[in-house]
Amino acid sequence: MSLEECKADLEKINALTHGDIIAVALLFSELAGEPIPPPAVCEMVGVEAKPGASCTVEQFLAGFSKLPPTPETKVIVAKHANSHVILKEIAPKLGKLHEKCAGDYGAIKSWMCEVAGADLPDELLTAFFECEVGAKIDFGQLMNGVGRAIDHTDKVETFDRALDKHLAM
Repeated sequence: MSLEECKADLEKINALTHGDIIAVALLFSELAGEPIPPPAVCEMVGVEAKPGASCTVEQFLAGFSKLPPTPETKVIVAKHANSHVILKEIAPKLGKLHEKCAGDYGAIKSWMCEVAGADLPDELLTAFFECEVGAKIDFGQLMNGVGRAIDHTDKVETFDRALDKHLAM
């Protein structure tokens, strides 16, 4: 998988995340198939390792080119790009849902099942949200968990419809 085949999605990720090193580390780690800590990612992209570090699109693309390509590279990059696009679009409504249900696990599970169009097992949801069954989910956990659940084929409209329905309840 060449850089050119993924360039548009990589540029989108960089723009939506403002080159945030944590977001870059999550993508690079998934692409590498093993965790790459943020300081190592900073070295890969040529920026100083410090809290809140970010990189330019040029640095991001240069760092990406250091990763070995795999057959899954394009799908993984597309998944991350789509996740950032969807989260940006749904964040305001997701915030309203979180406020309405006060982070209630059951309410968030109900919404996630609506999005998926199927009953989702607690094991999957607790992995997405990094919580125990029944725990209160803070907004950061909610955003991160939804981001983990998004696939490269998901559409904003699917999440929006489910949010509208659950906000109207």
